[in-house]
Amino acid sequence: MRHLNAPLCLEDVEALHAGDIVEISGDIFTSRSGFYRKLIAEGQPFPLDPLENNVMLHSGPIIKKENGWYKVNAISITTSVRFNKWEPSVIERLGLRAIIAKGRVGRETKEAMRRLGCVHLCRTGTFAGAFALKVKEIKSVDWLDLGLPEALWNFRFESFGPLVVETDVYGVSCYDEVGHQISLKINEAYRKLGIEGFEFAEK
Repeated sequence: MRHLNAPLCLEDVEALHAGDIVEISGDIFTSRSGFYRKLIAEGQPFPLDPLENNVMLHSGPIIKKENGWYKVNAISITTSVRFNKWEPSVIERLGLRAIIAKGRVGRETKEAMRRLGCVHLCRTGTFAGAFALKVKEIKSVDWLDLGLPEALWNFRFESFGPLVVETDVYGVSCYDEVGHQISLKINEAYRKLGIEGFEFAEK
């Protein structure tokens, strides 16, 4: 497993390839639907320094306020593809080097990652409560008018992970190889059944 320190530089992400396992220490900020509404629809300025905050986490953390202090109970991670129509412009505008989420990214986001030097990191089987234990400090919180889960949280993490590189800066996705292997097996099955003139190809 490779250990990374945020903020990330271009050389950090260029050294990663689809399927690599990583963990990250440093500042990581959260984003969900409210984040995009503020940043894109309303044109609100990004409240953090992009040079110091270039790792984004798609999460609505479960946070409670107790005796005037915020406590992180869980870090739930949501999918990237739901934000695909905004993601390319956000990657470019904020100079993102990594997005942490679930699933795979859309075609437009993959192209932006390849062009601008950003990777998509996916959670493994680690449960949300375990991720919360990786939070060493709440650095800041902005846009609290969105509510606690949708607010922009800036966390200081220690060894956040493990995470798998789903899409690298070369446009390669873990899902590409999975789809290729599936298509090979389906085509082999067709041949064994005596079905000729038909080849299944993954999209």
